[in-house]
Amino acid sequence: MKSWFSVPGRPRLVMFVRGWPVLAGIVFLSGVLIMAGPPGHAQAQTSWRCFAETGMCIKGRIREFWEQNGGLPVFGLPMTPQTWQDVGGRAVQVQWFERARLEIHPENARPYDVLIGHVGRERFEQGGGQFSPPPTHASSLALPDEHDGYDEQEGECSPFPETGYQVCGAFLETWRSSGLELDDHPGTSRAESLSLFGLPLTEARTETLADGNRHTVQWFERARFEWHPEQAPANRVLLGLLGRELRGEAWNQWPRFEPSACPFGVPGGIRVECGYLTVPEDRRQPASRPIQLAVAVVPARGAAPVADPVVYLSGGPGSAALASTVTFAQGWSWLLANRDFVVLDQRGTGFSRPALACPELAQLAVEVLGQEMTRAEKVRAEIDTALQCRNRLVSEGVNVAGYTSAATVADLNDLRLALGYDQFNLFGISYGTRVALTAMRDYPHMLRSVVLDSTYPLQANLFTEMPANMDRSLSTLFRNCASNPTCRQNDPDLETVFYDLVAQLDANPVTVWPVNPHTGRSVKVRVDGTELLSLMFRLLYDTQAIPSLPQMIAATRNGNYEMLTSMEQRRLGRTGGSFSHGLYFSVECGEEIAFTTEHEVLATLEAFPHLRPFFEGIPENTTEIFRLCGEWGMHPPDPAENAPVVSEVPALILAGEYDPITPPAWGRLVAETLSHSSVYEFPGTGHAVITRGACPQSLIRAFLDNPMQPPDGECVR
Repeated sequence: MKSWFSVPGRPRLVMFVRGWPVLAGIVFLSGVLIMAGPPGHAQAQTSWRCFAETGMCIKGRIREFWEQNGGLPVFGLPMTPQTWQDVGGRAVQVQWFERARLEIHPENARPYDVLIGHVGRERFEQGGGQFSPPPTHASSLALPDEHDGYDEQEGECSPFPETGYQVCGAFLETWRSSGLELDDHPGTSRAESLSLFGLPLTEARTETLADGNRHTVQWFERARFEWHPEQAPANRVLLGLLGRELRGEAWNQWPRFEPSACPFGVPGGIRVECGYLTVPEDRRQPASRPIQLAVAVVPARGAAPVADPVVYLSGGPGSAALASTVTFAQGWSWLLANRDFVVLDQRGTGFSRPALACPELAQLAVEVLGQEMTRAEKVRAEIDTALQCRNRLVSEGVNVAGYTSAATVADLNDLRLALGYDQFNLFGISYGTRVALTAMRDYPHMLRSVVLDSTYPLQANLFTEMPANMDRSLSTLFRNCASNPTCRQNDPDLETVFYDLVAQLDANPVTVWPVNPHTGRSVKVRVDGTELLSLMFRLLYDTQAIPSLPQMIAATRNGNYEMLTSMEQRRLGRTGGSFSHGLYFSVECGEEIAFTTEHEVLATLEAFPHLRPFFEGIPENTTEIFRLCGEWGMHPPDPAENAPVVSEVPALILAGEYDPITPPAWGRLVAETLSHSSVYEFPGTGHAVITRGACPQSLIRAFLDNPMQPPDGECVR
């Protein structure tokens, strides 16, 4: 069955793909993506094990290896996340520990897919040592001090012809009693001890170590044995902190992640792991005060998960995300089959600390409800109240200038490092797409792919283009109605009917009493022409509401306010939730208004006189916004914040035909500089295409499986 907004004969699929030839009416990708960074490998993402002492976590094969082969006494605490490093001229995933460096070698079969780096040799050479066979005459050896009680003549000795040195006494007992588990046989074989410690590089000798004390030591390829007579007999041979010595204090520069209980309810049958990522508030000042970002991870449900998770980026700017984690886990199970799903409350939002919420604005909304105020009075009150919120946040120690899209992207990279992922697949909706685009610009190496749903380009101006975007959306509604026989028969000229109704309500407002679904209480709403425009603007976001809009317009014109009340109630149900106006104004003042002039704002309103009454009631579309941003306190922006993003990262771009805020043209605009991108415009759809259901979900799933191949868009037609 065709609805009124499905126009017969109209193209259903609009694809715009950069860097691809056209074939059989559908655009396909060609060429090879050049990734910035080494390729990922399919490593199962098991649960983290995190250590408060260093704020670092271990997971996957690294965790399994660490736990099976000695743990803390052998390897020590983790000092870095799992990350890429050049080892012997080759890029290898490694993680540093106090006493070792564990390396991932996926080309090797288990258990040799995890190897221990030659930190003994590296530290020995760093200190000026150079391996050479032992001298012929024993008198030239640097024998241990007798006062420390070490006697290498006590007990057995074992020669190592590979290097010419022997290991004796307590050092030999330690060497033989420890090793990697390679064969599941009881006891420790020579091969297992070699895999853990390596060959001896020196004799047992006396050295002054980093603690300033002299100790008897013996160097091995992967370790340094130290004699500590002050310890209990069982602990007198300790392994040197070679990882810490090689890395210095660099481990303190890594982001810290600390697991915690989830700050929201998690029902049985759903597994969610939560924690807080600590980052600097001001990315320009790495030593600035730390802030904590709330993170939730829904682990992949399949038996063979892949290494790159999907990371969700919410809109706004200012919308929280973490509180919806369970909803995502239940409704987006198709995403969880083989990938972890990561949710982040962006800096300043939701459960992150601090959250830049402005309860003052919520209180103002309650106070003015039902009052008769001019649009100018309402806007001034909102600006004054927003500045009160700003001043309160600053008095609480918040540096509002630190809350930017670029800072959020740096947070994402820290999150990747802290959780040990190689690359992310980003999934952004609305403002979340602007964050994703910024990530494509600033950290392309951390991205495997990007899904942009309802795209907000950096080079677009949200506020000066907003009236034109709303006008386009309304015109699309009117045009599609005129093209549909049923809709046209009911309202031959819906556009005229609508704007006549706006004038009618301005002259004679009506009052309706919708029930607020969040409170269960009826709310008085005075509907004049401006309120009707506001309601239409919001309902054009809502894909499910769009088919009913012509009927609502006609019924309201005829004096039947039942559908109008129902739509007001629908809008109330879609408001609420956690929103951080402080972050909103930091981002928009610093990245949008900074590139806008008062003349441009006024000219935009003059170009759309039929919409002007509505937009004059939105602070961002008046000159009052310049008063707020002038006092907000943002740094002058980098010109890059207003420039197109050029990237080779594969991108899937989804757009809704009726979207009144991020039009399909913005998706095509972004694609012009994304060399591996495909654009799908969904007919009959508003904002957030993912809410359309099975079709966008199937496209996203196919894209994640193979980002270099545009998904089959047949379902979009």
